[in-house]
Amino acid sequence: STTDQIIDRIEEEDFSRLLAPKFSIVVDGGGQLSMGGVLADVRLTATETEVGAQWKVSVGGTMANARPVAITPNNCTIQLAVELLRAIAELGRSARGKDLSAERISQACRTVGVEEFGSTERQWAIVSRQSPDHQAGKLPVGFFRLRQNHVAVGTALPFGQATTKQIGRFAQTIQRMGVREIRLAFGHALLAICADDFTVSDIVKAAGETGFITDPNDPRLRIVACAGAPACTSATIHAKEIAAEIAGSATLPESGLVHVSGCEKGCSKPPSAAFSIIGTSEGARIVDGNTGVELDRVAEREVAAAFQRVMSRRDMGRETGSASAMRH
Repeated sequence: STTDQIIDRIEEEDFSRLLAPKFSIVVDGGGQLSMGGVLADVRLTATETEVGAQWKVSVGGTMANARPVAITPNNCTIQLAVELLRAIAELGRSARGKDLSAERISQACRTVGVEEFGSTERQWAIVSRQSPDHQAGKLPVGFFRLRQNHVAVGTALPFGQATTKQIGRFAQTIQRMGVREIRLAFGHALLAICADDFTVSDIVKAAGETGFITDPNDPRLRIVACAGAPACTSATIHAKEIAAEIAGSATLPESGLVHVSGCEKGCSKPPSAAFSIIGTSEGARIVDGNTGVELDRVAEREVAAAFQRVMSRRDMGRETGSASAMRH
């Protein structure tokens, strides 16, 4: 597969030693579960063209804001990806895909012998035909029918985290049901691959009993939390517990995610955070994700209630200045 070939080339070129620790390569084959919303340094996206299936190669960001590099046939895609990896590695171990200059991207395309993206109107037309649904993608939670009558049951880890005990319990339970394969998916999800439909409901039940998310509308999927205290020594608040309390009691924004961070470092912050809850030595700050304005500052035990007040004020169209300032 394309993914396997890229992995082989990364090992051959020793790129793992040269690239950033969290460097990301996304290979999106255009299936039911689009990876369009996943951040990537180098992205390969399967694209239908008038000459058949080809790959759109881009760098930096999500599918919506990544910088297009080229549309390539299968026999050129891996080499172009490798050239881009080499170009990024030349910038140093802290460099990412978004740091590549236009000149260096053009050089990579010339080296492989492909047309740089945008050099012809045909290439722009190809991208304009891409499905909005595919670009938006959907969460890997639920039931997905595969080839040869196989099905995949997707379940997500609450706030992207689970204990080894939970994972072991779930794996042992579905193994007794005949499931022999679990695949990792974006969004901190697991896909249990089943040979037929008969065990689907039992797998969903087992996942729910383990504490995993089985409903794509579960409010926990709209909250991103870091490990928090006591798992992280930098954290001053229990991020996961606060996230769970907000999911169970507070109104969430219609668009964007809620980010809960145990400290000012802001770990796990998504690109589309509508609000951030940030741990401090005295408690937590609630911050507007779009403007950076602090909306409230409260003790840890009051965060969920304070967040509900923030949402109520916004829904009522009131001033969104600092609640602490208004009280004083």
